[in-house]
Amino acid sequence: MCGLIGCISNHNYQINESNFSDINNLLLRRGPDNQSTLLYKNNINTFNFGHTRLSIQDLNERANQPMFSKNKNFILLFNGEIYNHLELRKKYLKNYSWESSSDTETILVLFENFGIEKCLQLIEGMFSIALYNKLTNELYLIRDRAGEKPLYIGLSENFLLFSSDTKTFLKFKNFDKSINLDAVNQYLKLNYIKTPLSIYNNAFKIPPGSFIKIDFNKYKFIKNIDFNSFINLKSIQYKKWWKINESNLLIDEKLDYNEAKIRVHEELTYSVKQQQISDVPIGVFLSGGIDSSLITSVMSSITSKINTFTIGFEDKNYNEAHYAKKISNYLGTNHTEVKFKKNDLLKIIPQLSNVYTEPFADSSQIPSLLLSSITSNKVKVALSGDGGDELFAGYNRYLYGHKYEKLFNNFPNILKNILLFNLKYIPKGFIKIIFKLILNNKINTTQEVNKIISKLGIISKNNNFYDAMISEWLPNDKLLNFNNFTEENIDIENKSDLNLVNYMMLKDFNSYLCDDILCKMDRASMYHSLEVRTPFLNKKLIEFCFSIPHKFKIKNNTSKYILKDLLSDYLPKDLYDRKKSGFAIPISKFLRNDLKDWAGDMLSKNVNLKHNLFNQNVIDKTFKDHIQGKINNEHKLWSLIQFNSWYQNIYNG
Repeated sequence: MCGLIGCISNHNYQINESNFSDINNLLLRRGPDNQSTLLYKNNINTFNFGHTRLSIQDLNERANQPMFSKNKNFILLFNGEIYNHLELRKKYLKNYSWESSSDTETILVLFENFGIEKCLQLIEGMFSIALYNKLTNELYLIRDRAGEKPLYIGLSENFLLFSSDTKTFLKFKNFDKSINLDAVNQYLKLNYIKTPLSIYNNAFKIPPGSFIKIDFNKYKFIKNIDFNSFINLKSIQYKKWWKINESNLLIDEKLDYNEAKIRVHEELTYSVKQQQISDVPIGVFLSGGIDSSLITSVMSSITSKINTFTIGFEDKNYNEAHYAKKISNYLGTNHTEVKFKKNDLLKIIPQLSNVYTEPFADSSQIPSLLLSSITSNKVKVALSGDGGDELFAGYNRYLYGHKYEKLFNNFPNILKNILLFNLKYIPKGFIKIIFKLILNNKINTTQEVNKIISKLGIISKNNNFYDAMISEWLPNDKLLNFNNFTEENIDIENKSDLNLVNYMMLKDFNSYLCDDILCKMDRASMYHSLEVRTPFLNKKLIEFCFSIPHKFKIKNNTSKYILKDLLSDYLPKDLYDRKKSGFAIPISKFLRNDLKDWAGDMLSKNVNLKHNLFNQNVIDKTFKDHIQGKINNEHKLWSLIQFNSWYQNIYNG
């Protein structure tokens, strides 16, 4: 795992090599084992390349980067791991004389001998790659299938940048860091910024499973251009080299359940075994949930005495470490558990913007960061269960969507909309009864009822269940001081051939997984120089999972049915069969008590006037309602706090 950076400029723009090295060192946490820079010039451009290395395969300096091909025509910068690179050496390059045992050299030779597109179809792993061809003066920027590793492009009239982190862009003279209002819009709605946008107008995320080729013989440096216009320039080739969408999604409704279960187990076992390739100590995250417990169980069946890691909290309502401990005892793992106190959490919260260097507001970023910190003390690599929810219908919204679709599928739209529109006039006690009797879902508090009414109000407006489930700040909240709060994909569900559950899983895989879940873990782990691997995101496993009928994933009001069935072959049911809780901390309580003063400062008029994006009256009321216990506004407030913390510490830092 590493960090990479590049600046390609015209000869009028000069950057001191020492200054570039200092910028490269901003990625030091991503790669503390070696930092290298390279300056190359041709008659058109100046190329500055930088790399910071976390040594995992072949610890020798011969595997450092930037790496040249033997003929010196190609320069490679690579962040990630290629799990099948030794297999590819044996199959395609058995007569080649290798200089290292690193996966970096493997893909460099593959690119040189077989070309970009064939190589990408062959390799299995997580990666962001920059490959420069000196002969053709072309640069390829490539991202892995699921978007596990980040890669950004920055634009200017004097240079083009690429990097693992946008914080490096701010250090380049003349980089225009104006804020992208569409990104602000997305962030407030989702708590993250969707690819390809970044928080800056002049920076983009390269989408997962795609590459961008830039021909510097023709490229004219430019800024203030949106992503779609950029990739349509004559000097740019953009290609989606792998994708999962409706056009290639073939759900096999005739698939036998037992056949599906066997295949999932085979593919997952292969993936776990494959991802244990390493020249450094390796472990696995064990939360006690379905996904991490299954990864740990499969790994235990392959390798003896594995290292497992979990964290706990002194607040018993949020502490699930005892579940992980029981599973560890059953499997006989070498278990590390650290219980964090409230002060540990409070201390780290104001520092989050230094880890997530553009606005990001999934509060499980905090336990992810703490888990990475304790794991990195003992190993350099850890396996995680990320991706299981998106592939096997693990989120509660899938269960709700399954019930909603069954309930309303045969309703004429006019009757459905009348019912939804008039829901706010129905007594709240009656709504609780409806949800208990019809949807088998117990509603305990008035706050929960209010949230349901709010979500159903979105459905009644645009008939988009998924949009209702994922939205936080809404246009009707009137938060923004600019007219940019747009709604996307109106009524798209009625245009989709998929049922609602499969539709939501596909949407989550292509956005939420990449831009929230994987982003959260990449930034948290790399801040502590820890590599995290995700066995669920093996190519064959992903593609097979999307062919499985959703009735194997949601059954008898149970999500992830097939995974739980698989897990029962390894563990007694009482060790894992409980309500899904997520990776949470008591943010709502903190905002009312211990973080009240700090949150008040972050939400103050003094801070908000610096960017003047938000309506102060709306913020004050939202905060007051939360403090007084009228409405749980933790998610809305957390997004504003993290935005303002980013603005103060990174944007103006």
